[in-house]
Amino acid sequence: MVDRDKIQEIVNEINKVIDDAIAYAESSPYPDPAEVQEGVYA
Repeated sequence: MVDRDKIQEIVNEINKVIDDAIAYAESSPYPDPAEVQEGVYA
């Protein structure tokens, strides 16, 4: 069984991963418009 402290620890870890991903995305430059379709397979 998992107690409340462990659940809160897991939630905090998840929130840190999300916050780090958002910070990385916001600090990254926009892609070059000439490369917008690279890696897209449809």
